[in-house]
Amino acid sequence: MRFREPYPSSMVISQMQQQLKDGENLFNDCDSEIQRLRSAISSLEEGKNHISSRMEDYRSYMSLVGKMPFELWAQVFVLSLPDCHGLIIDDDKMWAAALDLSHVCSFWRAIAISTPKLWSDLVIQFGQRSSDAGVPDVVALYLQRSEASPICFRLIISEQFGTDLDPGGWGLLTRLLEASSRWLHAHVAIPSIADHDRVNSIVQTLQPHFDILQTLTFRTGPDGPPKAPLLFSAMAAAPGLWKLDLEEFYEDYRQPFSQLREIIVLQLDGDLVLDCLSLCPELEQADITILDLEDDEIDSARRLCLPQLFSFICHIEDNPEDDPENDPSNGQRLFRALTLPALSRLEFSLDSEQRDEEARALSNSLNDLFTRSNFPLVSLNFGVALSDQELIHLLSLIPTLMFLELRSLDTRGFTASFFQRLIIPQASEIQGSPVIMPQLEFLVFHVDQDCSQNTSLYAPSGLPDPQLILTMIQSRRRPGLRDFEIRTLEEFSLNVHYVFESLPVPEERIISTSHLRTWADSFSLNVVPALRVMAEDGLHLKLELKPETDTMGRRLGLPEEVTQSEQGFGLGGHGFGMLSWQGWQPGQRSGSVLGQGFGQAGPQPTQQTYYYYPNYATYGNLLNSAGGST
Repeated sequence: MRFREPYPSSMVISQMQQQLKDGENLFNDCDSEIQRLRSAISSLEEGKNHISSRMEDYRSYMSLVGKMPFELWAQVFVLSLPDCHGLIIDDDKMWAAALDLSHVCSFWRAIAISTPKLWSDLVIQFGQRSSDAGVPDVVALYLQRSEASPICFRLIISEQFGTDLDPGGWGLLTRLLEASSRWLHAHVAIPSIADHDRVNSIVQTLQPHFDILQTLTFRTGPDGPPKAPLLFSAMAAAPGLWKLDLEEFYEDYRQPFSQLREIIVLQLDGDLVLDCLSLCPELEQADITILDLEDDEIDSARRLCLPQLFSFICHIEDNPEDDPENDPSNGQRLFRALTLPALSRLEFSLDSEQRDEEARALSNSLNDLFTRSNFPLVSLNFGVALSDQELIHLLSLIPTLMFLELRSLDTRGFTASFFQRLIIPQASEIQGSPVIMPQLEFLVFHVDQDCSQNTSLYAPSGLPDPQLILTMIQSRRRPGLRDFEIRTLEEFSLNVHYVFESLPVPEERIISTSHLRTWADSFSLNVVPALRVMAEDGLHLKLELKPETDTMGRRLGLPEEVTQSEQGFGLGGHGFGMLSWQGWQPGQRSGSVLGQGFGQAGPQPTQQTYYYYPNYATYGNLLNSAGGST
């Protein structure tokens, strides 16, 4: 604007002020519009990104649905089930995993309903929830949707319910029995109603046929029925039944089990042992616990041959309800009666102490069994108190042995002569010296004597000589053993457990802590360094010295923190506790294995202590190679 006058007039000034005001308003309007547009653009970009993300999800989903086979979806669903159970009714709760999957969407529902395996694994434990009116309907739905698929189930009725099941409970049992032709694996624990008239009536009415039943676990409670329940008799006659797991074998259970390949009995009276085994002529695996066996319960003239049995686990224990003055047997007559030509795995343990003459009689019976059967024994787990000489003689009869686990019990330990006999001679002497267990690869020792009961524990011979242990291991890992058809020792485990009970023990019978310290120090100084080298070279190791102490620990002079500790570290710097190995994971074969060393005070609170346990997968392969199956 040009001014003709030296100074603008008041009118001109007023016009200019109005123009400035209008310009400011226009400027603010433009700025507001810009902000609005920017906000709209940002909102549009955010919406665009969200739509793009959803479109990508849809593309991926449609691509997955189109490419992923239906069978793979079904397998994913099956693996997603908790412990592979489609239905779990436990006390007052119910988990219907398969039903939940079918309620996610129509696609998942179609997969779930079309996958019978999702609905064929049931766990039913009677409780408050079992009384709900809808529970039998849920079970019926599962049985319906499982179609013709084999059924695996656990049925547990606690004794607290007595024999008065509600209609829902009887309905559950009836619906399960109606599908008996599809039972594949059954666990039936119904102690209160096993021989109930109502159960017998249902069985007689339905006449169930267990056409494909393969494994049966049957529990009747501590008292058991006076005779074999009708339901058990029907199931035990299943033509395809190969495994039977019983809480107790009663006299009335004696019926032909020619189809059985495996039997487990948790409680077996001594007079029924041979009867039970003789009913299963094709038996391949047996795991039995015999209560209070007495020699006069087994006919000395009776003989039994099980030509297919390759795995025999036998534990003999005292029955606490019997007369304590009874003199239980150690199984000598049992082993004298048996012939097991295919045996490749034997586990045998005793609960009771035995006199020297009883131990010798048992040793003779085992010698006869080993010689008579001439079996290809691969694995031996022995928890029986034999002398070292008797044990060495038995082991000399088993040249095929690859896995050996021994426990030191009663008044017998592992003496110097025992480890000396296990030492492999030098190459120049092997040809003229008999080698004990030339195929041995896995060796486990447990020294777990009880200070309150055993006398030899207090003598220095109660603990194995560390130097002899090392010499024995080194001799079985020397190069060149394969040239003499001798296998290399791959795994070694030594577990020394002392249990100090709060019982009156004469002072002269208490093991001296100085002797333990001497033994631990000797092991640390003379054995651990060499073991470190062998461990780095591939030897699998587990070493443990563990006192489980209570008030008796104080009498031994153990510190307070030791007597209250589960792991038993302590005794100053002498390391009276577990051997701590840092960084040692199960199955590890190389790397730095020994961490702190045996003679130190024990691990710091922040450290982890790892132990190696035998490679049972490899051990199972050994049994398979011997002709059995695990």
